[in-house]
Amino acid sequence: MISSSKSVFNTDKYSIAVKKRIKQVRKQTGFSQTDMSELLCMGLRTYQEKESPRWPKKCFDIRQMGQMCDAMSVHIGTLAISDASNKQLDEVEVLLSWFEGGDTHRAILEKRLKDYGR
Repeated sequence: MISSSKSVFNTDKYSIAVKKRIKQVRKQTGFSQTDMSELLCMGLRTYQEKESPRWPKKCFDIRQMGQMCDAMSVHIGTLAISDASNKQLDEVEVLLSWFEGGDTHRAILEKRLKDYGR
């Protein structure tokens, strides 16, 4: 049972945030909507609806997100990061500040942050 003190996960809000990140990363990596629609074997209009925040219920499935991430060479967490993941990445950033430069462990933490777009 969900405690009344916890906020309820808003799927539409999360969907909109993911769609905005998909668009941002797609543009940063040089892919057009046409490129992505062809990659996913769907019509351009369908792709545009799935990427648009105006239709939060029309979403990419996990297979499609995996294909997009592979094509753009990004970690799926870059697109689908949640508030809980952000809190954990904030902790990694704090831990990272404790390491001296050049340390192997620091490089691992820096790579993990980069994988998630930080």
